[in-house]
Amino acid sequence: MTQFTHYGLFFTEAHVQRAQKSRDKAPFAKAFTILESEHPDPLAEMLLNGYRYRLGNQSAGEKAREALSAWLVETHPTDLWAYLRQTMLAGQVIEMIHPLLTANIMEHWIDNTTTMLQTETDHTHEWIWKGLVRMTLGIIAENEADVQNAVSLYKQVIDDLLHPEGYIPKIVDHLNEVTSFTYQLQATQGLALIAEMAKHIGIDLYSYNKRGVSVTTACAYPLYYYFYPEKWRWNGDKYRPSEGVAEDTAKLLFREHAGFLEIIAEHYKPPLKAIQMIHDDLRPIFDPFGGGLTTLTHAPAPRRGLFG
Repeated sequence: MTQFTHYGLFFTEAHVQRAQKSRDKAPFAKAFTILESEHPDPLAEMLLNGYRYRLGNQSAGEKAREALSAWLVETHPTDLWAYLRQTMLAGQVIEMIHPLLTANIMEHWIDNTTTMLQTETDHTHEWIWKGLVRMTLGIIAENEADVQNAVSLYKQVIDDLLHPEGYIPKIVDHLNEVTSFTYQLQATQGLALIAEMAKHIGIDLYSYNKRGVSVTTACAYPLYYYFYPEKWRWNGDKYRPSEGVAEDTAKLLFREHAGFLEIIAEHYKPPLKAIQMIHDDLRPIFDPFGGGLTTLTHAPAPRRGLFG
């Protein structure tokens, strides 16, 4: 049965307690430094205030509520991708400061989101993200129909769109190198975030697979190209060799979308060395539109030494 807890969308109180207990140790110490100064992006700062509230700062929660109220009445982007990302961030804030919210704030977000989700798209990564936002809507509104709609979309991707190697042909077969790389990464991110949200309301999507292919297959696929982006083989033209992706471009894209790697890491047994190496480069990971400050919430607790 679905369990709506309204705590953190991607994390629980236990995650916060683990981070607090290890706040002076790597990698948590650097994650906490992000919370110690104001972020120049107002939306990112609103999200960080949500974390500060869950860490015990009441006034930060009130600031987040004020920023959320202001965002809800501002003109929203006409670009669907930007709107999806901002709506996702706002939904995460709603869950984090849930005890401070009035019904009209949540209703305003629900109404705006319901309208936005009626927008059509021909892009697979945006379609997956509409499922992600649909799951968020279902959780905030406690609407089982929206939750199941998102679950069905997720399973459809695994069943029908995901290649056994982990890429999505509908994305990579028709787009140039940088665009296909970007959209594949964003689609993968969306799948991982749906699975994580589902887990926190009692639905196991991590175990869902078709012919052995699952979300972990999708998340493993782009890792190789963090180290060897020049070998990206997709350019939308099967008769022309790919020129690959420039290293600085690939690294920037991973940095902008790396939140899901902290989340997905624990689902590989044994751990994937590639994820560990990427974490060494990118931590602390703060992905405002893709899971948030996931180093704080999802990095594993430091191993205890022989003497504690």
